[in-house]
Amino acid sequence: ADPATTAARVVKVTEEGEQTVVPSEGLAIATGLVMGADGTAYVSNFGIIPNMGQVVAIPGVGEPAPEGPALTVIAEGLNQRRGLTVDADGNIFVAQVGVGGDSCIIAPSPEGEEAEVCFGLTSTIEMITAEGRSTAVEGLSSIDLGGEGVGAHDVAIGADGQLYIVMGLGADPAARAGFPVEGGDLGWLVRAPVGANGLLVTDIAAYEGMHNPDGGDPAEGGVDSNPFSIVAYGAGWAV
Repeated sequence: ADPATTAARVVKVTEEGEQTVVPSEGLAIATGLVMGADGTAYVSNFGIIPNMGQVVAIPGVGEPAPEGPALTVIAEGLNQRRGLTVDADGNIFVAQVGVGGDSCIIAPSPEGEEAEVCFGLTSTIEMITAEGRSTAVEGLSSIDLGGEGVGAHDVAIGADGQLYIVMGLGADPAARAGFPVEGGDLGWLVRAPVGANGLLVTDIAAYEGMHNPDGGDPAEGGVDSNPFSIVAYGAGWAV
């Protein structure tokens, strides 16, 4: 993707529906946004470009109107990161889809075309603090689709303090029967404490396969599950 042709922006919307474009020059292919308790917006920048990913901070978005271009890069060199979240201490957790691995198969896409896809356990949740960057969760499933990946798509923090991670898929859930073990997390909601391995919680893609809520025609690739985002919703989650 050419960053020059994929400019993004942050828009603030009030309860009355009034929209204000937040000064955010320099954003491109932005794939995630979360607000910190101090009114700072944190954005995943260059979301699908390998090794170019950034997390940028835009202060003052929680105020009536932020002033001037105010992007500050707080982490860069990230590999295809997607969504992100911030805890009460200001630590940022970023989902990275990874780079696949060495377990490769020939698999059809939802559109019916076949291609080589390579699986690995290279998807991670990265933690960014005032002291630097570290890996909070590792060993999550990742697929390399020839430059663009699928893996951990978003992360949220539960009331129990654990990380809840939504894993992408981008295929008919039935296709997972032919996946290697490195693809075992795909399409699932995963739970993990910081510094520990993930545990499977709910098979989101299986719901799509069983109920086909959008009514897509299975004969035309209409059953295609790709969980992408997660937010806290009462005592549970909206995915």
